[in-house]
Amino acid sequence: KKVNILKNFFEYIIIEFELKLSNPFDSAKMKLPPDKNVKVLYQKEIEDIYNEFGNKINSLELFFFDIFYSTGIRLSELVNLEILNVDLKNHFILVCGKGEKERFVPYPESLDKHLFMYLKVRKAIIEFFNQAHSYFFIDFNTGKQISKSFVYRQIVTIGNKVGRKLNPHLLRHSYATHLLENGCDLRYIQELLGHVSIQTTQRYTKVQIEEKKKTIKLFHPREQKLMSM
Repeated sequence: KKVNILKNFFEYIIIEFELKLSNPFDSAKMKLPPDKNVKVLYQKEIEDIYNEFGNKINSLELFFFDIFYSTGIRLSELVNLEILNVDLKNHFILVCGKGEKERFVPYPESLDKHLFMYLKVRKAIIEFFNQAHSYFFIDFNTGKQISKSFVYRQIVTIGNKVGRKLNPHLLRHSYATHLLENGCDLRYIQELLGHVSIQTTQRYTKVQIEEKKKTIKLFHPREQKLMSM
């Protein structure tokens, strides 16, 4: 990253001052860092969190959790979602992702109840504060567009309640990994996540393999025998 910054800086100087110099960083060789390990939740862990609804987790917290896990959208995409981009009849949302690229993301009918309840509350709050914007998610205290920090805290709070470290991107990773585990085509997952390159999506295959290795170590009789020696 630092080398790239210096390269662009020298490029700017050469062009700006019309210098007859070559960029000393053009031939710089950079060692790319290894892929970071992607952390995900097991499907059983997701089910356990849903089962906590009503005991520890309130409806608003669960609503945000459900959206992230059911659609795999990014935090910024959720915050900037507009009300006209949610098709309640056909169960999909039009998401504006990185580089202003749009994509359609379906969501399960199980989200309907929360969506309709939220829309009723949203309408009342928008009218009370006399707001006139089209953002789907709003701050209940002001009627204005909801902040990233508020939504992020909702997910972190759930994690604190159930004894896990949670964040929106972890749910996005879990969404993609569980789709892959259940037989979804990698190209389709790429479209759902809004990845430009299939290589970005392929890291979930590595996650899948690593999780299977962990499962074998836990339950395969030969592994258990080795661990007991």
